Parts: sequence; structure tokens; C-alpha cells
Amino acid sequence: MATPESHPPVANAAAAGSVSSDVVSARRFRFAGRRFLSPQVLQFALFAVNGALVAVVYSIVVWSLISLSPRSFTFDVVIAYGISVVANYLGARLIFRSATRMRTHVPRYLTVVALNFVLAAAVAWSLDYIGAPRIISAYAPVVVTAVPSFLLMRRWVFRPETSPTVS
Repeated sequence: MATPESHPPVANAAAAGSVSSDVVSARRFRFAGRRFLSPQVLQFALFAVNGALVAVVYSIVVWSLISLSPRSFTFDVVIAYGISVVANYLGARLIFRSATRMRTHVPRYLTVVALNFVLAAAVAWSLDYIGAPRIISAYAPVVVTAVPSFLLMRRWVFRPETSPTVS
């Protein structure tokens, strides 16, 4: 039977400095007395599930736009990417369980989104320009931005706020 390994409670975890945005929770899951999943592995797995759900949203939107609209292919990809960003944020906010306030992590998140947006648009346009199959041109941007996005969210966007030290 899986049981969580408990840790001493912390009244204000953010003030204690022990809470990290790269840990889903302060528990390590044990199975038959052995550690089953580290928090980082669990977080990565949850990020992958979130990515799969965002891919479904992206797929529905991009292929609907391509089949229903007279816009350019690249513009359809950009619109679908924007909608999937919102879905991704909602999932990432739950996964990274940051102790940061929205005014701290939202500008960071939007910075990562902007960088990923430029990269995704360039990849989609380049692949479409050289005549790559549309399915590759539509999904390559998502694949190219996945790992950098996870790393930046884990290490920068949702990291705990550091309190200023008083000298």
C-alpha cells in the first residue's frame, strides 16, 4: 500500500525558504517502505499529462481553423498556439504550486510564452515555406518549445519569491 512520507509542518512554507517550485508537494511517496516516486519525477509526469491535454486543445483548434477559415496556415497555427498557452498556464499553475503571487509569476510566464511564441512561429513558417507536410509544420513548434518551457517554468517562472534580507 502506498503511503506518503510525512514531513514536519511549516507554518509559513514560503518564509521558511524550504518550499521549491520544482517540487509538486513536500511528500515522497513510498510503496512497501521504498520510495516510489520523487517529487521531481511526479512533477515531470504531471507536466507531460498537461502537455498532452494542451496538445489535444491545440489540435482541435488548429485543424478546425485550417478547415474552416481562409486565413493563412501560419496565422491559424499562431491562433491555436495562443489558445493552448491559456490552457497550459492553467495546468502549470496547478503543477508547479508556486508560493509566488500572480504579479510575480505572470510577467515571467508571459516572457516565456513570448519567447516560445517567436520560436514556434518561426518554426511553423520555416517548415511551411520549405514545403514540409502540414502535420509536421503544425506540431513541430509544440515539440520544439516543450523542454525549454518546462525548464524555465520550473526554475524561473514559478520559483519561490526571495524575501529581501535586512542588514
